[in-house]
Parts: sequence; C-alpha cells; structure tokens
Amino acid sequence: MKDINEYGLLQDDEWYLLPWIDYEERPAFKIWFTPEETAPFFIIQHHPYSISLLLKISDKYKSNVFNKSGLEASSANWERLCKNLIKIYEEENSGLNLFKFDSDDEVFCIYSEYVDDLLQFTRTYLKAVCNDDKLMMSYLIT
Repeated sequence: MKDINEYGLLQDDEWYLLPWIDYEERPAFKIWFTPEETAPFFIIQHHPYSISLLLKISDKYKSNVFNKSGLEASSANWERLCKNLIKIYEEENSGLNLFKFDSDDEVFCIYSEYVDDLLQFTRTYLKAVCNDDKLMMSYLIT
C-alpha cells in the first residue's frame, strides 16, 4: 500500500500534460464541504494541483449493496460505479476526461485537477447514489 497522500498524486513527468494550468499563479482552492459530508470517503489535497477522493476498501462501505448486485466491494467495482456516474456527469456538465483513478486492492481513489468538478461529482452524484441502495444497484449492474 502506498502512503495515503500518494494516491492521485501525479509524478513530476506527468505535469507537462496540463499546460493550460499556471501552477505558480493558481490560487488556493477551497474545499466547500465538510469531511462529515463525504464520509466514509475522504479528501487528500495536492495543492496547487489536484485533489483525491479516497475510500479504504477495508471499511466495507456499502458491501451489502455490492453483494446484492453479485459483486464484491472492491476498488475495481467502485471504479465501475463511478465510471457509470461519470458518463451522466459529463453529459450534464459538458466536461470530458475530468477524472482519473489511482486505486489498488486496499484503496479506491478518484482524482482530478478540476477540483470543483470532483467536489460537485462527489456531492451530487456519488454520495447521492450511495444514499439510495436501489439506485446504487442500478448503476452497478449497468
């Protein structure tokens, strides 16, 4: 397992892919909701570059819903759920390729340089779906 702060952190040679962002001048971003609102997911800030949203697989969050869907609550299946939600997010918000994954067997990680988009995705899509077991199951079996 990596150090928790390394998930979603781009390597030095990967930053050239983001030439439109002036990191020297980028203002500090603001996380506009509390850790309680994202629990059991949690946020790691990689200021001034990006944020990561993580979930420890050992917490077994929503494992009952995954099991009812014939799946295990693994990082790969959390990515599957998020990819289905991302399709809808991108259609409704005119953004493409905003999110990336950096998961392993122990930690699910979605991250982005588009801080506000990841925060909005988390609140409006991911947490909303996780609060409704039937809706969550529908996105898992899609």
